[in-house]
Amino acid sequence: MKRRKPAKNATALANIDAKPLAKETTGEGEGRPRAEMRLVMRAIREGWVIDPVVKQAIIGRASRILANPDAKPRDIARASATLIAIERLTLDAAKEEDRITRLDNGQLTETVGIMVVTGVPKPQ
Repeated sequence: MKRRKPAKNATALANIDAKPLAKETTGEGEGRPRAEMRLVMRAIREGWVIDPVVKQAIIGRASRILANPDAKPRDIARASATLIAIERLTLDAAKEEDRITRLDNGQLTETVGIMVVTGVPKPQ
């Protein structure tokens, strides 16, 4: 299988919200929402930089898929997984930003406790 160039995929990712959902077309593009959500998942998995405007468009697109009563179960599952992955990406970015801020300010980033373990239970 020939691998696509990231630039082409990044362009497709940027235009994700401009395309109508599959049910909004006249039969063309069947399965397109699922393919788009796969592209988003690939972008997240491979660590592509996703512009905040594009991220909002992805969230809107996935939300519309979930709200569509005619959506296929596979599309719903993929859209749900995409929203969860985006939320995880946002949380991870916030954690990393907090860690970097703490390091820059000379604060601890993790607390490690040391305990003496003897292996002998204390008598009661």
